[in-house]
Amino acid sequence: MATFSSQRQAEASRVRRRLGNGTEYEITSYLGAGMPKDAVGPVGYLVEQERNSTILPHFHQANQFQVVVAGGGLLGKLPVGPVTVHYAGAFTPYGPIVSAEDGLFYFTLRDAFDPGARFMPESRAELPRVTRRHAAAHADRPLEPPALAGLADADRQTLIETTEDGLGAWRLRLPPGAAWSGPEPASGGGQFHLVVSGEAAIDGQELGSLALIHVRSDEAPPAFAAGPAGAEVLVMQFPRRAAAGA
Repeated sequence: MATFSSQRQAEASRVRRRLGNGTEYEITSYLGAGMPKDAVGPVGYLVEQERNSTILPHFHQANQFQVVVAGGGLLGKLPVGPVTVHYAGAFTPYGPIVSAEDGLFYFTLRDAFDPGARFMPESRAELPRVTRRHAAAHADRPLEPPALAGLADADRQTLIETTEDGLGAWRLRLPPGAAWSGPEPASGGGQFHLVVSGEAAIDGQELGSLALIHVRSDEAPPAFAAGPAGAEVLVMQFPRRAAAGA
């Protein structure tokens, strides 16, 4: 059964943090808070990075998607804004993350526990000999409610083409009342679904904008029903874990 958290459920967890270089940000935990060390399972949280600030290049031990939902800036040399989807495989350095005047707001989504960022170049000796892996795509800005409610048909856009080991990402726009299911989670290593506009119901639970859903690879694809204003949903699928470092 899919697990999910709404923006309202998550917002009580918001905390403010400060990095060693002085950059401040707020973090709101949706899924996976307090996960045991080395556990496999979903971790999802929203980062609100202060304006005109930098998070230095670093890497993580878990596979990770980041989804920019507001603000703008740069991820390395890549301009980012709503909606940019970026994937970094485990032990793949990336960054810096540089926010612009409006700040930078992005979801961080992982498939397992991670102890925290290892900053470069001082952590270079901790990098194992694995293939580095990046993927990125830009989707259009989410539709405003009137435009979303006016859709006549569902529209699906591939953001990251599905690889042999299941990595992929898609954007789906649903007109009011439309139903949708898929893609099949067994084709990859688990999925996150992020509602970026409108409302959707899953398993009888109504979820609004910035609700986050996770589906394991051994579960059935979630069955969505768009609300009266329609729904716009992003789907991020991890590679299968047997090949996650490939």
